[in-house]
Amino acid sequence: MIQGANVNGRGPALLLVEDDADDQRIFQWAMRKSGLQITLRLAPDGDQAIRFLARSPQRPFLIVSDIHLPRKSGWEVLQWIRGQADLALLPVLMWTSLPTPEGAERAHQLGATSYLSKPTDPDGYRRLIGRIGAYLRD
Repeated sequence: MIQGANVNGRGPALLLVEDDADDQRIFQWAMRKSGLQITLRLAPDGDQAIRFLARSPQRPFLIVSDIHLPRKSGWEVLQWIRGQADLALLPVLMWTSLPTPEGAERAHQLGATSYLSKPTDPDGYRRLIGRIGAYLRD
């Protein structure tokens, strides 16, 4: 089930595709602290992310997706997104706890907007929030 929360009031939706409860909680905390006016949607696995994107009338302005997910991987979600005419240009940030050069190459080949390491400290989250804010303004 897709969970939703208004992070800082009503606003465009960001879809976080993440199965780790700690990563979900920290991301939500960082978004609340950022002051960005967004609605955060959460999909805990790849299947639910695809179902949400296929059915929801509210298209997110950005997707942040883990790679290692239950049911369908982040790679499979990304491939599905890039195969949908109405979503093909949607920015997708792939984030992982275990970045590799091979992962970066695969992300590029599959059409990810960015491939990045999950933040591990407040400065890393500030940089991520800055990046998200830039997509929100575009």
